[in-house]
Amino acid sequence: MSEDHAGLDERLLEQGTGPLWVRVPAAAMLQDLMDTSGLYGDSFEILSAELDAAVAGAEPDLRSYVWHYHVEHRQGMRTMVTEQQGAPPAFDEARWREDLAARGMAAESVQVLVEQLNDPTSLLLAVAVTRDDDARSKVVELEAARAAVVAPYERRLEALEDQRDAERTAYAYRVQAELEAEAQRRYPGAVLVVDLDHDFYGSYDDEEDALEDHDTPAAQLLDHARMHTPLPGSGIAPIDYPAAVPIAQVERDAGRLPHTRLRRG
Repeated sequence: MSEDHAGLDERLLEQGTGPLWVRVPAAAMLQDLMDTSGLYGDSFEILSAELDAAVAGAEPDLRSYVWHYHVEHRQGMRTMVTEQQGAPPAFDEARWREDLAARGMAAESVQVLVEQLNDPTSLLLAVAVTRDDDARSKVVELEAARAAVVAPYERRLEALEDQRDAERTAYAYRVQAELEAEAQRRYPGAVLVVDLDHDFYGSYDDEEDALEDHDTPAAQLLDHARMHTPLPGSGIAPIDYPAAVPIAQVERDAGRLPHTRLRRG
């Protein structure tokens, strides 16, 4: 935009005859300011490690309740064999199907596994079959107990994803409110059209170029909103952070990783 256009925009705003259109790439702007993907990446890594530890600690010992079979290729045939002492030599596919259904697997998913088991190119190379009906009941009980232990950790990971989306959206509307308030302070009665872009994968480059190269009303307003809108987690505006330290590092040092904002339970 030329300097003449910038001056015209400002005169129109001052006269209240706008409108002025401002595109706000809020999600990309937030990423540019505080590396939200990096901070959330840290939190996802921490919660995933907690989940892995919970899974390892809750994994039931099913060895006394099941027979193990693995795939061998004999004379060009895919054959299920066992080396477990006392196991029936013949793999009972019907019982295996019933086991999967008893453990809560949908019929469609059971059929997919059956097809994989009989596919020569499949990576499904080993399965377990319950020894009898009592063993099946025990396996179902133990796996339900495992799921109950693991579920809260899985819910926290899901909640972290929801929080990330909610924080991006809330931040975008805070930016809009700050931008509109500053526009009214500078240009009372001006008409402002704000185009909020929630695309995290969008680019902030064009707007950054505008801030650096053009002294336009839109660029000034966007720059003001960018620096004065409180950030997620800290509630601190970028202008109030130390200038010499990346905001993401300040957040890490302060212990304000995103997962610390989740509610327990």
